[in-house]
Amino acid sequence: MAKIKTAVICVAIIAVCAQTVLAHHLWVSKKDDLYSVCRGLMPERLDAYDASKVVEIKAIGKDGSILPIQRQDENHGVFFKTDQDIAMVTIRSDWGHRVNTTQGKKLMTRQEAEQAGFRIIDSFFSTQFCKSLFAESDAITKPVDIMFEIVPKENPFEKDVGEPLPVMVIFEGKPLADTSVYTEKGQEIKTDQNGVALIKIEKKGMQLISAGHKVPAAENSSIDYHMFTTFFNFEVK
Repeated sequence: MAKIKTAVICVAIIAVCAQTVLAHHLWVSKKDDLYSVCRGLMPERLDAYDASKVVEIKAIGKDGSILPIQRQDENHGVFFKTDQDIAMVTIRSDWGHRVNTTQGKKLMTRQEAEQAGFRIIDSFFSTQFCKSLFAESDAITKPVDIMFEIVPKENPFEKDVGEPLPVMVIFEGKPLADTSVYTEKGQEIKTDQNGVALIKIEKKGMQLISAGHKVPAAENSSIDYHMFTTFFNFEVK
């Protein structure tokens, strides 16, 4: 019986790992003069979400300055406009408490999961960042003031299919070594000791690159760790 329970838990952990890779993407899209904060599986699926979870939007101009925006929260997502040309947008979303159980991931606290009778693998708080590029600028190859980001070391707009793009993964201002970086198609590349990974451009159109970083919670916390995810997207024409 003990072996069966162990096997069940192992299968559940494998499922959780798979869910991490296939978790919701976060990106910004533009249609005419309206920008949308998108959540789902880029580009084929858009999901509704609680607009209040998007806690920060920064629109950055071609000269690197922060631009004023007009934000509009709807019951299915967040939209915004600006009167000036945007080179880059950064987003922070605090999605909240999550619990990995033997029956999958549940959007609840550990206490709520325990009360519901779930067998808990671990619990965490999810925060996601994204950086979306819209125009060429010297600012796009430099770090911006967000906790977790992917910084291209070369101009991504000059890349074509099959060409490499070096990117640096930075957390709290420091490069992250030996960290997995993923492409939209599931390619996994590890960063080197300087936090740099060489990403191969896989296709024309929108590109999505992501990375994750777990920070253990303090003792006696209601969570086991804080899960940070960052997304970087741009278009190859």
